[in-house]
Amino acid sequence: MIETAREIPRRLLIPRCTRCGEPQSGEQGHQPFQCKRCRNDLYTDRPRSYAEMEGLIDSPPPATVAPARRRGLFASVGSGLRRLGVKLGIR
Repeated sequence: MIETAREIPRRLLIPRCTRCGEPQSGEQGHQPFQCKRCRNDLYTDRPRSYAEMEGLIDSPPPATVAPARRRGLFASVGSGLRRLGVKLGIR
């Protein structure tokens, strides 16, 4: 039978990046938006403790956030080339 009356160790309550496991502690209530180690987006994939992931404590429901629209270098160059082609009459 599993013991349920034990206190949860403090190390299991530390929020960690869900991708790499790096502890995520914000300075004075400031929560970082990106993991320093693996650059995971912590805004959409918030850090959780092992106790939360294993269901030992209740965790708040995940926030529903629309994915950010990212434009990389190739998307910017491609869009610029398309605009140039339209101006030159090339489609």
